[in-house]
Amino acid sequence: MTGTLDDMTADAAAPQGRRSADLRTQQIAAAVVTGGLIVLGAVLGLVWAAWSPARPPGARIPGGTVQINESEAFAAADGRFALITAVVGLAAGGLLWYRRSSRGPWVAAALGVGGLAGAWVMAQVGHLVGGGTNNGALYTRIDHLPLTLHMTGFFGVEGVLAVLVYSVLAAFAVDDDLGRPDPARDSARGVPAYQNQYFDRSVAPEYLVQYGGTDGDRAGLPQQGEFPTQDPPYSP
Repeated sequence: MTGTLDDMTADAAAPQGRRSADLRTQQIAAAVVTGGLIVLGAVLGLVWAAWSPARPPGARIPGGTVQINESEAFAAADGRFALITAVVGLAAGGLLWYRRSSRGPWVAAALGVGGLAGAWVMAQVGHLVGGGTNNGALYTRIDHLPLTLHMTGFFGVEGVLAVLVYSVLAAFAVDDDLGRPDPARDSARGVPAYQNQYFDRSVAPEYLVQYGGTDGDRAGLPQQGEFPTQDPPYSP
């Protein structure tokens, strides 16, 4: 009997261990995604600085501000920033969906956080390498103003689009488990539901609720005819 209990304990621990490993996989992937988007943002800051048009001249005026000549250069620089981050967000959300083993909320959150952080880093790097200054004597001409993102709402473009693409793909996923390995489902294949602890034992006679953790119509899962009766035992 001891051997049987040991086997049952091992069988119960195995799916839990697989679930813990799956969670660790998602968390590691989320950390890699966040760090990768930040590093990519630094690289794209160089691209943004090189691609942006020259800033118009300005002049120092009282109050510590700079009077800027009317120009579309600032709007053009902001627009190119938004375009770069939009492309990155769309690509990141789509490409990461194809990594089945790490699908889940952790990666979705990493796309949002990493996209926001990466866009901020991109703006800072572009500002630093773009040259220029706002400093100068009062009423003197400043020929080269620094590259700056003026429409700060564009910081959110990358993260929002990445999460949006990822969420849409998840919404159209056929399986509730998003196609990832599912220890509960895999351990239930070929095993009667009332003998498997991960099936919530909800179809055993002593549990009078229908199991709702998965649809039972997929190939390989126990079908309705294989379930034991759900009627309680008759006791006069």
